[in-house]
Amino acid sequence: MLVALIFALTVLSTISPSLARFVLPASLFVNSSNPALSGSGIYGKHSGEGVDYLYLGDKNFNSSQLLMRDGTQLYTNRTGNAKYFNVDDPYAKLTVAGPNSKKIGFVYYDDKHCLTVGGDISGFFACKNTSDPYNYSVHEFELMYYPTGGENDNCIPVNVYKIQ
Repeated sequence: MLVALIFALTVLSTISPSLARFVLPASLFVNSSNPALSGSGIYGKHSGEGVDYLYLGDKNFNSSQLLMRDGTQLYTNRTGNAKYFNVDDPYAKLTVAGPNSKKIGFVYYDDKHCLTVGGDISGFFACKNTSDPYNYSVHEFELMYYPTGGENDNCIPVNVYKIQ
């Protein structure tokens, strides 16, 4: 995986040196007041055509490797088709549709680089029983985004942070 990333960055720097310096690897994890969830990695699972909803792995789980461009775009290109991190209330997902209009970024908070949407770190939850297409959330926590409330009783507030 690291060799492929180095190769990709080498190719990018050959094509456009200014572009390559803005692409960095990043993995996402959650921080929570619930010790069972805090430190869990986030990974995508196929949930429809061109869409991977995001779920929490256990603490020994390494999250999916993403790439970060310009500090505002998270994406993966592991299947040959780029999938971008996206939040469409209430789903957090990776999608081929491209990044949406909700500006993501990171802010240093509580000793971590926390993910923000529109400048706010709140609104992310780890939820069970979300009515996801394949019912993965019956057994796993799904990462959801409720910026104005409305989460169900099976949701626990989390902050999402990155490690590079």
